Amino acid sequence: MRILNKQSSVKLAALAGLAISCQSAMAQTIFYSQDFESATLTNQSSDPTVVAACGPQPLRFTHNPPAGWSWNTCDTKTYACRVSSCVPAPTNCGPCGTTQGVREWEGWSFVQKDWWASVAGDQNRTQFTLGTGNVAVADPDEWDDRGDPDTTCGFYNAFMGTPAISLTGTTPGTLSFSFDSSWRPEGFDDANFQNNQTAIIRAYYTVGGVEQPAIEVLRWDSEDGGQFFKPDATNENVVLSSAQLQAPASATAVRFEFGLVEAANDWWWAMDNLALSADFGGVPTTIFSEGFETVVLEPAFHEVPPACGTTYATPTSTPTPAPAE
Repeated sequence: MRILNKQSSVKLAALAGLAISCQSAMAQTIFYSQDFESATLTNQSSDPTVVAACGPQPLRFTHNPPAGWSWNTCDTKTYACRVSSCVPAPTNCGPCGTTQGVREWEGWSFVQKDWWASVAGDQNRTQFTLGTGNVAVADPDEWDDRGDPDTTCGFYNAFMGTPAISLTGTTPGTLSFSFDSSWRPEGFDDANFQNNQTAIIRAYYTVGGVEQPAIEVLRWDSEDGGQFFKPDATNENVVLSSAQLQAPASATAVRFEFGLVEAANDWWWAMDNLALSADFGGVPTTIFSEGFETVVLEPAFHEVPPACGTTYATPTSTPTPAPAE
């Protein structure tokens, strides 16, 4: 039998101790961790150098639509997880309400057209020359630029709608709806190849004092070769005829809903200069129009120069004093 000397015995004991220590470390359970990524940044820097460089932020966009309009983006999880007004409330939010999505493009935005094109790096947005001043924009491409929410939070789904528009006195069969549009499709390249950026317009007619179920009067999507595929049309005047609008002869009012759905890191749909026309006693008359010039714009939130936005958070609870030494 080989007898170990004292030095060898010490080395063997040290190795055994190291092995036991490693096994103990591997068996440890983490009871708490924090990387501060969930903190909501709410404050702007008051450093004089930053304030002087940034200056007051110009008014650029709003999610508050024109008077009487509706706006809903609760099916976009970055929004639903950030606010408390969506019903039902979302579950498993993770980072979706804090570090995901560019706020300005979270749903339909009413924005200065030239600013939109500039902060988005153009990419053919300036081709929308029919749009002027403020326009309505649903831009999942820009929304996805912060945190890639399409990979963690799901699709971009945004809706807005007009107020009810009276049709009393109009001649049946003469209704026409027009708007200026900028559209770029993209699909089947994100979210396990399930994305299909789709534009929808629905009409809700009132008959006998009761609003009827929606009638889909327009659908464009991004499935090349499919029934509803709409290729690039970045500067187009769209006119929906009376036949397309399918208004019941006895309708006394109508409201329109506009949706951009099933989008991921795709492109956009923008519109301006909406108009609904019909004949009154044989005279073509515009009975509704909207150019989004009356919306009240707000300063940008994320689309600002570096350090000019909300860059830090302050505690929302009373700090715990350090123990006395």
